[in-house]
Amino acid sequence: MTEQRQSSAPAPGRNELEERIAELERENAALRQALPAASPVDALPPDQCDDDSRNQFEQEIIESRNVVRALIDASDDYFALVDEHSIIHACNLAWSRAVDAHPRQLVGRNLFDFIPEQVRDAVHTELEESIRENKPKAFTITRDNLTFDCRINPLGASDNSSRMFTFSAHDISPLLQAEKLQQEMELRYKTVFDSAGDAIFIHDLQGFFLDANLVFRELLGYSLDQIRQFTLQDLVARTDNPPDMLGDATDMLTFQVELMREDGHVLPLDVSARRITFDNKPALLCIGRDITQRRRVESILLKAKDAAESNVRMQNEFVANISHELRTPLSSIIGITELLSLSELDDAQRRNLDRIAYSADMLRGLINDLLDLSRLESSTFSMASQPFSLLELMRETSNIFLEKVASKNLNFSYTVSEDVPEFLRGDPMRLKQVLFNIVGNAIKFTADGSVRMTVTLARDVRQLSPDQADAAPKDAEPAAPGDDGVTIAFEIADTGIGMAPVDLQRIFNRFTQGDNTAGRAYGGAGLGLSISRQLIRLMNGDISASSEPGHGSTFRFYIRLPRATALAVAEQLAAGEAVDVSPARVLLVEDNRINREMITAMIELDGHEVRTAADGLEALKALENFTPDVIFMDLQMPRCDGYEATRRIRALKNPRLAATPIVALSAHAQKPPEEEWRKTGMDAHLSKPIQLATIREAIAAITSDRETPRQKEQDESATSDGAVLDLEILRDNMGHNEDLVRLACEKFLSHAAGYMDDLQMAVKNNDRNEVKRIAHSFKSVAGTIGAEQARQEALTIEKEAPTAAWGLLSQHVSSLREMVDELRVLVAEAVRR
Repeated sequence: MTEQRQSSAPAPGRNELEERIAELERENAALRQALPAASPVDALPPDQCDDDSRNQFEQEIIESRNVVRALIDASDDYFALVDEHSIIHACNLAWSRAVDAHPRQLVGRNLFDFIPEQVRDAVHTELEESIRENKPKAFTITRDNLTFDCRINPLGASDNSSRMFTFSAHDISPLLQAEKLQQEMELRYKTVFDSAGDAIFIHDLQGFFLDANLVFRELLGYSLDQIRQFTLQDLVARTDNPPDMLGDATDMLTFQVELMREDGHVLPLDVSARRITFDNKPALLCIGRDITQRRRVESILLKAKDAAESNVRMQNEFVANISHELRTPLSSIIGITELLSLSELDDAQRRNLDRIAYSADMLRGLINDLLDLSRLESSTFSMASQPFSLLELMRETSNIFLEKVASKNLNFSYTVSEDVPEFLRGDPMRLKQVLFNIVGNAIKFTADGSVRMTVTLARDVRQLSPDQADAAPKDAEPAAPGDDGVTIAFEIADTGIGMAPVDLQRIFNRFTQGDNTAGRAYGGAGLGLSISRQLIRLMNGDISASSEPGHGSTFRFYIRLPRATALAVAEQLAAGEAVDVSPARVLLVEDNRINREMITAMIELDGHEVRTAADGLEALKALENFTPDVIFMDLQMPRCDGYEATRRIRALKNPRLAATPIVALSAHAQKPPEEEWRKTGMDAHLSKPIQLATIREAIAAITSDRETPRQKEQDESATSDGAVLDLEILRDNMGHNEDLVRLACEKFLSHAAGYMDDLQMAVKNNDRNEVKRIAHSFKSVAGTIGAEQARQEALTIEKEAPTAAWGLLSQHVSSLREMVDELRVLVAEAVRR
């Protein structure tokens, strides 16, 4: 009992041995009844059994004893046959190995000689009880961290012999250790199970809960016993689309489910489940996360998103409305400038014309920047794709700045590497806008020295700056087979005032310049670089800058564009050539008087007959005795706007009038959606400010039943390229008609004083609505002649008319009148010269 025998073969089980011993005892009892002699070696009386029968019985007894001996010796348990005096009559090999003695040497010895002293009394007590009660006894003893399961079984005895007992001891230490380990594992599992931060529950394939951790129980408010009374389906909140919560045997199952808590509230869970075996049965282990807070946050974020989108919509609407207000006078300014340029001018008149042109250019540049920014942020911006000559684009860009660099005595140059493809496909107007912004800044911030432009082919990203290389496409290399794209690198370097490192980090932000004082010293809204970066990124590129205060700045950017052919560029240029058009009958519907007169004068330059109307109702009236070839229809007008007027025209009974081509005119920042004006029956759209060339092409396209590239480009862009206005281009747009220039000036002189008289009368009568109306109307007129200060003052009066004190409004009106008086002197001087 002090050691265990190691065996490679499985030993007979203890119950098996005891059953076999009992069976042998029954066989021995039967033999003793058949053989009256008690000794197995005694011969049967001759009169009771023949020799064969006797030999057979003896052989069976021997075989039985051998079987028992083999079974006992094969067991790892300790077996001994003892009498009522604890004397050993037989023992198995396990016992003899434990005491290092042959089994025969143990026969006749006292059992307690081999029982450890510390458990001897306990064994003796159990043996005496078994002898006294003649009943089996089972008990355990422990020694040296070993525990034995002991049993004493009484056996039958003859009349002349002592009672016999079997004593066996089975080492159950491994079993106890395994049970202890299992208990520890169960405790560890339960600890982890209940300590998990997520809700964990197990249910069978019918949905009955088998187990649930503490988090799940606390979230639901039920005890484990209560939860086991439910199925998962019992706790699911009512829904029209219940999730699949059982799944199949292989896939990880994920679903969201809402369970009803004990207090009646809903518990939303995000659940991941997988098939497992639990208590030898298939089940689903589910891990659920309470998403109540997440849903609350999502709801807050959704509301914030809706609010942000609403703000964006309001911003876009604001920009659109402001654009309409700005572009209407801008249209008049450009119209007057075009008309004035058609006449012969002396020096004084030219100076006045230059003032108007400068004001128009400043206003147009600001509007274009604001509109581009609005489009880029509202994702309504689109890039054109047309073939163009990069060399020609660089020449045009350079020519724009020749006059300015000459006035500052700067050294200005550009270089295009020979390996750069001349013909590319992209948006030349936007590329020119980027160059204009960057080069314009370089010239503006450079008092002396030079501004240099360099264009190279980026064959390797190592040619780019570190910032560009990080953002460069992985294929910024020579075009691969089947890929006509090339990466072009631009560098604009100047010797100007430079920037501090802190300024470099924010120059590409909106409304930001290198120095906060730069805006006051040099002007500008701080939008050009921000817009340029977004445009460059739309051309698959990026931009970076390096600079030192007092040592100039260098801007580097790259773009990736497809190649084009010289033939494609030639065809593009040929498509834009002017088309001779026969005189046409035109109906112009425009509510702004100055714009109406300017556009009329432009149309009449080519010999077209023009009738005008101030709104849709007047247009319908004019159609009663006038059959036009084309109608130009402003969209926003009082009483009856362009949409309603078009619908009524299309409903006329006269088929020719009903089918008259109608061109929409709009001064909004965002071009109205095509389906919006087309569904009312309009045929084309032009954005203000309206130029003479645009009017000509629109009439040509309508009358020749085709759309010219210039009109398509204007429909898509609705703005100019934002460049400083070239005077030669401006004169070309005006048609060089001196009579129209004089007419525009005379119209202002004849109406300006009347506006002021009406405005002062409205203030005197305390009529706020009339003050607002007159200020709004004059605001457009002031913008038309380039009177920005007067336009701003009129805008202030318009905004403050509903609520401002009359004394304050009277001061603004007096200030505006002084500005108008000064304007009248300047315009009159221009007319006289």
